[in-house]
Amino acid sequence: MVSQWMLQPLLLPLAFLAAPSASFAGSGAASSSFPEPSGGCAARAKAVPREGLSRHSISVHDPLLSHGFRRYALYIPASYDGTSSVPLVLDFHGFYDDFVSEAKEDGMRLAAEREGFIVAYPNGKGDNPADPDDWWNTWNAAGTNGTPGRFGPEICTKDHSLYPCYSSCAIAGLCDGKKKHRTDCGSATCVDDTGFMRALMLHLKQSFCIDESRIHGTGISTGGIFLYAMAADPVVGPQLASIMPVEASEILGYLAGPVQSMAVIDVHGSKDDCIPANVTNSWGPYKHNGCPNSRAGRDGCTVGDDGWFYHPVDEVLATYAASNGCPSERPQPQPQAVTSRFDGQTGWSCTAPFGSCSVAPVLRCVHSGGHTWPFHVGKPQIRNRQFGEMFWHFVGQIRRSKPSETMPDLII
Repeated sequence: MVSQWMLQPLLLPLAFLAAPSASFAGSGAASSSFPEPSGGCAARAKAVPREGLSRHSISVHDPLLSHGFRRYALYIPASYDGTSSVPLVLDFHGFYDDFVSEAKEDGMRLAAEREGFIVAYPNGKGDNPADPDDWWNTWNAAGTNGTPGRFGPEICTKDHSLYPCYSSCAIAGLCDGKKKHRTDCGSATCVDDTGFMRALMLHLKQSFCIDESRIHGTGISTGGIFLYAMAADPVVGPQLASIMPVEASEILGYLAGPVQSMAVIDVHGSKDDCIPANVTNSWGPYKHNGCPNSRAGRDGCTVGDDGWFYHPVDEVLATYAASNGCPSERPQPQPQAVTSRFDGQTGWSCTAPFGSCSVAPVLRCVHSGGHTWPFHVGKPQIRNRQFGEMFWHFVGQIRRSKPSETMPDLII
């Protein structure tokens, strides 16, 4: 089998061959096997940027924008010298938030400084004319802007007037800009966020010395939905080594799956009823009266507290299992436990619901919270530090291989 991914020794597939309960490899940078230096490594004449967090913009071509640029923040660790290739992490904020708040919330900067990787925080768009401060920032992922999907346009309940008609969607003719709220199942802008990400990734790889085999993504809520969409994009998807969506799924009727094999670690709170992981977690009034059967997926559908329909997380992860060499296309009745040093903290535990995958791991991790970051909800400083640590603990040893490379023999 031709492999798209290289897993470092002692990662999940190896451990699973040895025991039904696997211990995930420790954190830290991956070994030096098969680095893929980006074009930015050759541009050594460029001055090394100042370390720390900084704000930037990039020119884009988007006819629905009133200006031709998009914003992002960048964190450069002090160890970056512009000559040795380093991993890149893409970190997507959720609805209402922006790149600055994301940089403060999840502790990725602390992990980046310690482990030596660069973090990019793209900024979503919120072109709501009634809100000039852009506090309605969101991401235009599949199913969020009101375009019909596999089950038609109604992929939410009739009580869905929470979201505004963004200027870009009014220009595109998808909603009435004169009305305060949308009357269809649309919650995002209509700007080209996918085009923005394609341009941003190209820019970053040309401007910095990036190890292209170690590009990882994470995002919370709508940012996680968009991350799933990027994994399915034919341009962005092949560049990703792994994704870790937090409190996210794919909107019903828009299940796409990854464009090629990649590691996925889904993180969900057992009390999340905003984007529930499973049917039983659906929001109270909709738990027993959810989406119509004609629109339900293979395992039914979940209904969020804003009335949106989603695919259950296991159904989403099954699309990754199909391409990652997992032995099962459906979750196992007793999934294999994956142990780590984070186990037990606010109910944290992880499993491999589809068994030991030969190409890249498919994991599902849960915590006892709701629609929020895991770990010490009442103690933000501890929580933030631990999320960044946990993220790198799971993805730090995962590397994308070239399409022509095959998986090495696994040594037990």
